[in-house]
Amino acid sequence: MPEPDWLTDEVFVVEDLFSPQECEEYIELSESLGYEEALVTSPYGQILRTDIRNNQRVIYDDLELADEFWQRIEDLVPTKKDNYWAVGVNERFRFYRYDPGQQFDWHQDAPFERDNSERSFWTFMIYLNDGFEGGETSFNDSYSDRPFGDFQVFPRTGMALFFIHSVYHKGEPVIQGCKYVLRTDVMYASYW
Repeated sequence: MPEPDWLTDEVFVVEDLFSPQECEEYIELSESLGYEEALVTSPYGQILRTDIRNNQRVIYDDLELADEFWQRIEDLVPTKKDNYWAVGVNERFRFYRYDPGQQFDWHQDAPFERDNSERSFWTFMIYLNDGFEGGETSFNDSYSDRPFGDFQVFPRTGMALFFIHSVYHKGEPVIQGCKYVLRTDVMYASYW
């Protein structure tokens, strides 16, 4: 099993968590579902803000896939966060496609919350391809509890990236080629 490479207390990567064949199958699945303009979450709901984000997205719900992913990462992710225990992977998958000139500017990820008091704390992203220019994921410690200095993660096919939702990050513009990412969340349940 691949081991996590902790870049900070709030960010880690796992190389080769998914095979190139699996990644290609996810790209094909996402293309078959059809991409549309990606929206951003605001206090007023989901809105189109191409000044912040101009990539495309597919939202795909799959409980079986979430269970498969959980079996793969359960021993890699932090088991506790505050008064919560890790219990699974969010079944709401988001495929992102970035063509040349497309990016997702500086932001923090919002938690996914269920009615049963489950919620997410960690973003779980999989880079489905490489071979494009640009498209790095940049991190900034502006909103971190523990300063760590700015850095970038360079996408590689099959690599997983995990980070706390509140970490300020950015999907840098793709310069050449096309970047594919699959994103979901690690879910936690309250034990009080």
